[in-house]
Amino acid sequence: MQEYEDILLRSYEQERVCYLRILELSEAQREALRTRRPMSEVITILEDKNRIMHEIEEIEQSTGGEKRRYRMNGGARPAAVAAAIDDLSALVERILAVERENEDLFNAAGSSMHRAGGVARVPGEYVVSRYSSSL
Repeated sequence: MQEYEDILLRSYEQERVCYLRILELSEAQREALRTRRPMSEVITILEDKNRIMHEIEEIEQSTGGEKRRYRMNGGARPAAVAAAIDDLSALVERILAVERENEDLFNAAGSSMHRAGGVARVPGEYVVSRYSSSL
């Protein structure tokens, strides 16, 4: 097997582990929104997901050269690389499905909030009416 193919397979496995953590956090976010947990908990989950997305970005950037070489030269195990990519794609689809639910729950929570001076009022606490752009 080509060295760059090994690197790609390892990086796809690292990404898979990261995406599994994001899926877990997305499911925790869904539960927090369903049960009307404090928005500070939701924001903490979003910050954690953002950190993991940065990890994925670093993994992807570190393997740019290997991806180019693989596209140009192929590899000894194209089925293994294709399977890893398929696994990642399926995992991302699962995450997106949960995130669509999260968006619906968040929008439903937002519609029940009362506006008070640019801040959304949730029973018992105040939260910023929209997420920071850094999330």
